[in-house]
Amino acid sequence: MKLIVIILSKVVYGGESVGRDIRIKTSISGIHAVLDKRIHVGSAISLSHSIAAIESDWEKLYEILIRARTGDGKSIGTLHVVD
Repeated sequence: MKLIVIILSKVVYGGESVGRDIRIKTSISGIHAVLDKRIHVGSAISLSHSIAAIESDWEKLYEILIRARTGDGKSIGTLHVVD
């Protein structure tokens, strides 16, 4: 078994402004996490936010879903990776 730790290390806020309060929701192989951050358009923040720690004998993760929303709930992007 291997311990796989997924860490969100950086958030870059590009494009048009949708507000400065951002919520990032992640789902990785059924493990869910939420991060609320205040960030200004055109900036980047470095993080060390643990999203999931999974013990597995898999060689790779099979599904990763990341959603970003504004503070009032408006969806601003989704990344869905299936391997």
